[in-house]
Amino acid sequence: MVTRTVATAKSPNETAPTRSEAVAMDAAARRDFLAKATFSRGRRLLPHQIKQALFAIERRHTINSSETGCGKTLVALATRHLIEQGCCHIAHLRGPELGIADDRLAGYRQALKKNGITSPARYIVPARYLDTTGYSAMRKLLEATPRPDGVFCYNDPVAIGAIKAICEARLRVPDDIAVVGAGNVHYSDVLAVPLTTVDQNTETIGKQAAELLLEQINANQKTRVRRVLVTPKLVVRQSTQRTD
Repeated sequence: MVTRTVATAKSPNETAPTRSEAVAMDAAARRDFLAKATFSRGRRLLPHQIKQALFAIERRHTINSSETGCGKTLVALATRHLIEQGCCHIAHLRGPELGIADDRLAGYRQALKKNGITSPARYIVPARYLDTTGYSAMRKLLEATPRPDGVFCYNDPVAIGAIKAICEARLRVPDDIAVVGAGNVHYSDVLAVPLTTVDQNTETIGKQAAELLLEQINANQKTRVRRVLVTPKLVVRQSTQRTD
C-alpha cells in the first residue's frame, strides 16, 4: 500500500512548484517530523536510516489528513463555516496545478452544490501558494459581480495576501468579505485580522509516522498493514466572525 502524507509545504520562490518539487518538499517535511519525533522518544536516527524507514512506511502504511476520497473534509469544514456565517457568494483562491489543489477545488464545488449554491467560473481564481500571489488574485476577484462575500483560500499565506487586498479596497474583514485559509501556520493568530483556518494536524501526522517508524525498527517480524486517518479541524478566528 502506497502512502502519501499530506502537508502544506511553502517556498520563498515566486514560481509554482513542479509535481516532483512538491513531492520532494513533502518528503523533506516528513523527514523533519520523524527525526524530531523519534529523537524525543530516545532514538537518534541517521539520515539514511530515516530514509530507509520512510520507504518502508510508504510501502506498507497510509497516513493522511482526510485530503482525498471522502477527503474533501478540509474544504467541507471551511465552506460550511462560511455558509453558516451568512455567506452566499463564496469564491475560491485555488492553488498551483497539483493534486492537493485540484482536490480542494473539487471539494469547494462539491460543498457548494450540496448546499444549493452555484460556483460561477469568475469566482475561481488561480492564486498559487504565496501571500503575494494571493494578494494579486484577490484584487482580480474583487472585480467580480456580484462581489464575493466569502472566500476559501488554498492555504494561509494566500489568505493573508487576500486580506491585505480586501483591506486596501476599504472593505471590512469579515463583515464585507469573510476569509478562511488552510494550514494553521504559526502566525495565523497574531495577524491584524486573526485568520480562521483549517488545521491539518501535520504535527499529529508526523507523530503518527514516528510511531510507525519505531514500530518498523523494533519489530522482529513484518508489521501489519495499517491506515491512520488524521482528521482536520476548523480553527475559528476574527476573519469570519461577523458582528451582525
